[in-house]
Amino acid sequence: MGHPVVRESDKIDTPPPAPAVWVTPPVVTLKGSSGFTVAGKSVCLPVDIEGMSPPVTAQYTTLAFPSPGSGTINFTLASGHRALKTTSKGQPVVVDDDTPLTFVFTVTGPATNPAPGQPPSDLVPTYSGTATFLRNPMPKPVTAG
Repeated sequence: MGHPVVRESDKIDTPPPAPAVWVTPPVVTLKGSSGFTVAGKSVCLPVDIEGMSPPVTAQYTTLAFPSPGSGTINFTLASGHRALKTTSKGQPVVVDDDTPLTFVFTVTGPATNPAPGQPPSDLVPTYSGTATFLRNPMPKPVTAG
């Protein structure tokens, strides 16, 4: 059985990876590059999610480091997000099988703590978490297998 296709303008909901907290939750709006459309929107390929350019950026804090730091988010699809039969440009199209995506938030500028006697900056280089697709409604469901 197929799963709903993921298309341009669908979003990825990215909850903060504990113990980090987003200063402003990142808005991740997808771009599709499959070369064909469903309900007027281009369908996504794995490269549209795992190789986003420019990368998704976000600011974060933690309880120990209340002054914001920044970093980039890189997503990884689960195997169930890749259609088994439907391909475009030699790649499987992306489908939403209701399993989470994983992501790694790589710190590029650490959060800091200006208080005296505290460690000055966050030494954690990466935080990991899970995310979900937020698909826009379609007039008729379109699935791929």
